[in-house]
Amino acid sequence: MAYTAAAMLIGTVISDPTQPGSGVMAMYWIIAVPMLGGMLWHAFHQVRHSAFHALVGVTLGIAVAVGNLNAATGSAPERAVGFGVLSGLGWYAATRILEQHPGLLPGWDGGPRTLRRLMMIGLGFGVVLGAVNLVLPVLGGSTLVVTDVPRAVISALEPAIHEEVVFHFFPLAWWVAWRGSLPTSRWGRLGLYAFLVVPHDLLHFPDMITTDPMNAMFGALYTSLLFGVPLVYLNRRRGVQAAMTTHWTIDAVRFGVGM
Repeated sequence: MAYTAAAMLIGTVISDPTQPGSGVMAMYWIIAVPMLGGMLWHAFHQVRHSAFHALVGVTLGIAVAVGNLNAATGSAPERAVGFGVLSGLGWYAATRILEQHPGLLPGWDGGPRTLRRLMMIGLGFGVVLGAVNLVLPVLGGSTLVVTDVPRAVISALEPAIHEEVVFHFFPLAWWVAWRGSLPTSRWGRLGLYAFLVVPHDLLHFPDMITTDPMNAMFGALYTSLLFGVPLVYLNRRRGVQAAMTTHWTIDAVRFGVGM
């Protein structure tokens, strides 16, 4: 948590006020790159390798890059490539660690039948949460207008894969590499959920914290409870594929109505 707070502060300080979101990106790289570097060192020096999961990582990375480039807001090619590389390497590092600790996380090494089951679970969660996500804007007077649905479906791949791998699946594996197991006590599980939910959620608000701290805190609490906790639960109890599908459904619905 101290590392996240420091990253948020640095990201806010070095942000460019003429470029919205620049603090977000600064914080993102400060958090993601050192953690990924340490895990990759561990993965490449201490565990056996897998051509299959390397291929899965490449596939996920390409999907992330394509989704990022198709975002309605536009994206620089180097950012799309960077997100894709982090996603692919994050997947590979995480699976190499988890293979040494079988049974701690479900689903990630399952076959086609497991994948189908987890995707159906994720679709069910995603439809419900995606609908709930539209309630507040509608109550606030916003008008929902269906936009470019194919673009929404493709661009939703980037946050669904990238954020679930880099901020949930990969940190779970990092925790396993650090502690050797996942916590079983009530307070231990609470700490794990906070570790997984808070950094990802704060990533969306560093620029707002200095300009509108009350709204930033409300937004962080709202999104943590509504999205962060369910997505971490799916990663922990069902499988990362279910979490990805849920995340993809929520964002595809959101992007599809111009939000």
